[in-house]
Amino acid sequence: RNANVRWAAFDLSDVLEMRISDEELNDVSVQRGDLVICEGGEPGRAAVWEGDEGFVIQKALHRARPVFVNSHYYQLHLAIDAASGRLAELLTGATIKHLTGQSLHRHLVTLPPLAEQDRIVARVNELMALLDRLEAARNKRESLRAAARDSAWAALRGAVDSIASAVNWTRIAQSMTALVDLPVDLSALRANIKQLAVRG
Repeated sequence: RNANVRWAAFDLSDVLEMRISDEELNDVSVQRGDLVICEGGEPGRAAVWEGDEGFVIQKALHRARPVFVNSHYYQLHLAIDAASGRLAELLTGATIKHLTGQSLHRHLVTLPPLAEQDRIVARVNELMALLDRLEAARNKRESLRAAARDSAWAALRGAVDSIASAVNWTRIAQSMTALVDLPVDLSALRANIKQLAVRG
């Protein structure tokens, strides 16, 4: 179903079954290397099936089995054209948009030689992997920063006397730009100031 196709991936956590006649099977079967494209929902959303086992698709999906075209390259084109609005020119429907088979046949893509398509796909995959690593590093850094912020406030609130309070406040003041960086940090800062003010 449309719900199982994400951009460049499949979500198979909720897969349904349906009866298919022998006559229909060839038209709706998907095999390794096929590109599955959403007709509705988010028209043009697509992913390449890389699994060894096959499956069947409902009529709200298109199956493309490109010849002399890298399926991943075509999927990239669909993603770029969807993001740029170029794909919208091919959609039908006044309120609920669809990418029909006829519209899909009119979708034009630049087509370098197959070796160049392979190189482009490989390079994009490298860059996406790099972005994933950068995002993971950013999330880890943000988690550590939040832990440092919470620890600094806890130390200030737990100070047993005015000397300890002054020492802990100096540490916070020296790192204020790192500790107070996001709107949620300002909320924590306000709450801690009020709590410290109440305590005198």
